[in-house]
Amino acid sequence: MVTRWYRAPEIMLSTSDYTKAIDIWSAGCIFAELMGRTPLFQGNHYLDQLDRIVAIMGTPKKEDLPYKVDEKTWTMLRKNDLKKVNLGDLYPNFDEVAIDLLEKMLLYNPEKRYTALQCLNHPYFNEIKNKEELIVDCKEVFDWNFDNVKYTKETLQKAIYEESLSFKALF
Repeated sequence: MVTRWYRAPEIMLSTSDYTKAIDIWSAGCIFAELMGRTPLFQGNHYLDQLDRIVAIMGTPKKEDLPYKVDEKTWTMLRKNDLKKVNLGDLYPNFDEVAIDLLEKMLLYNPEKRYTALQCLNHPYFNEIKNKEELIVDCKEVFDWNFDNVKYTKETLQKAIYEESLSFKALF
């Protein structure tokens, strides 16, 4: 997830490996936003983003971060010893089952975060039938090479011109 407000802490702290757990964090942020009608972590820049995560999720412990964090960043994270906010207090209108799912999605440790299948099998989604049909594994790594085009002023002008010609048929 590129948008800062939905970025998993491990993306900002150290790791360059993009895992499915990162998507679960993002989905948890979106789930929280749907519950509260406002984004949960509205950071103005990445340090502010981390501060906002720590303010709600509490100060992480070393075992919460199974990836390498440099000493300067670790000191910044530990500047205040904050306790985790009870998410039920943040979202008092939602039942314990929804809060439980949210807590399992928003864990510092990506190895302990729920997977998509675990989320789908959580009691929050008990009313959904045939859940297995909703999970589709990607058989191949997606090839993003089409996105490696180096645009010049001339190629962009030509692309815009050709695109504009397609609208001519509408009039």
